[in-house]
Amino acid sequence: MLVAGAFSSSAQNTTNFTPDPFVSQVTSSARDSFAGDMTANGRFVVIESSGDIATEKVATFNASGTPNPNARNNEDGNREIFLYDYAQRRSFQLTNTKSVLNPSPSPSVSPSPSPSPSPSPSPSVSPSPTVSPTPTPFPTPTPVDNSSVAIEISNNRPVISLEPQLVAGRRTYTIVFSSNAPVSPANFDGSDPNAPGASTLATDGNQEVWTYQFTVPDTADLSSGAEVPFQDLSTGTFRRITDTKASIPPMPGSSTRSPVVADDNRDATISDDGKIVAFVSTRNLVPIGPGNADGNPEIFLVNVSNPTLTFIQVTFTTDHLTNGFLTNPIFNENPSLSGNGSVLAFVSNANLAGANDDGGGVGNAEIYVGNFNGTAVSGLRQVTKTKDGVPNPSPTVSPSPNATPAPTPIPDTTSTANIFSRGRRLSRDGNFIAFESLANDPKGNTTNGNFYVGFVYDVSHDSFAQLGPRALANPGDVLHVPTFTDYDVALKPGSVVFTSALNFL
Repeated sequence: MLVAGAFSSSAQNTTNFTPDPFVSQVTSSARDSFAGDMTANGRFVVIESSGDIATEKVATFNASGTPNPNARNNEDGNREIFLYDYAQRRSFQLTNTKSVLNPSPSPSVSPSPSPSPSPSPSPSVSPSPTVSPTPTPFPTPTPVDNSSVAIEISNNRPVISLEPQLVAGRRTYTIVFSSNAPVSPANFDGSDPNAPGASTLATDGNQEVWTYQFTVPDTADLSSGAEVPFQDLSTGTFRRITDTKASIPPMPGSSTRSPVVADDNRDATISDDGKIVAFVSTRNLVPIGPGNADGNPEIFLVNVSNPTLTFIQVTFTTDHLTNGFLTNPIFNENPSLSGNGSVLAFVSNANLAGANDDGGGVGNAEIYVGNFNGTAVSGLRQVTKTKDGVPNPSPTVSPSPNATPAPTPIPDTTSTANIFSRGRRLSRDGNFIAFESLANDPKGNTTNGNFYVGFVYDVSHDSFAQLGPRALANPGDVLHVPTFTDYDVALKPGSVVFTSALNFL
């Protein structure tokens, strides 16, 4: 991991930060855990995990082996949302869901051959068990295997408001994420056929956008080491933001395939104060006007602080068809918001501003930025102008020196030129965008290098700065996933943090 300079000498001179001289492991599990976001003060981290990682939990079975009526854990191993509190040094499980499982198959009964001449009796076949699965054996429940899952319930991609308003010494944080739990992801047991909402999952089990809010006293300084009083952070409030019909019904898992649900509403992000949410949806959330009747991924905005939710559709795009066949699917993905929600950036292969057309009506993935005043988006403009692909490779097989004519290498036109990863790629002041590109000039629409390198775009000056050198030979470099840090009081970043496998310092 590397930190690239300051954006100005003044920012560099005012930065006076000494990292803590230790590294601490937050989670410990045989299953995957992913940190989704962290608050501006560094206190809270939101985590997506299929592990049973909460420090505050109630086991499925108590010490005597009898079921706990209020079990709260992730022993079944589906994806849940967790909140780590650095001040309390505790992890809380926020969502508590279980997938719908296939009923256990009936054992095959082979009747024993009857001795002659007595007629064989009809074999007795055990009836199939009910939908409710057999409880996981006590005392060590194991995660559910994919082949047992009829409808997967999961909670995904959490992002937290970085710095909500301080009111009477308290802050109310908002986490936005996606889930396909019906009614509420606070508690849903898919093993119970009578669970609220279970009856509709077979046809409408898609991912929806949700928020979770909790309020805590503000902690300005943790350096003294004083203990923070215990507060259960799993008792906050869930709110469903989208409520849509699924594009496809859920598909069960098998020994060779993971279960599938429609990821229709996804990749949500949120402003610092927790009011403005941007996300991607394939559903028709604004049926008045052009809407999204064709169901391709579009960018939407919504003010979740309002009692009544009003969705604002940012992009209006349609897939390209040739003779009735889909030849160029159009996408709009990975929205990122500035701190106050007034600037929006995302990636799209649509021709949204008149400069992303190869001449045949087809464009590649380019980065766009626009302004948002709370009711409408304006000034949408294209940041990058590039071509997909890498330079012509050498022939895979060395040709004969006498070959006539010499074979022409086949150019690679498929590698996407720009990578605008999900996450916070737009600075909090809305003036800088971090991304990766093959392009030698991200606005020149000319040549590309063989490997990706990071860039920072200055919105106000319409200029680019490259983050370190580009790899020149195989195996190349890792993805850089750049983001901003070292913010001053005006929310101007002082540094960029990114990853690299190159030794250039």
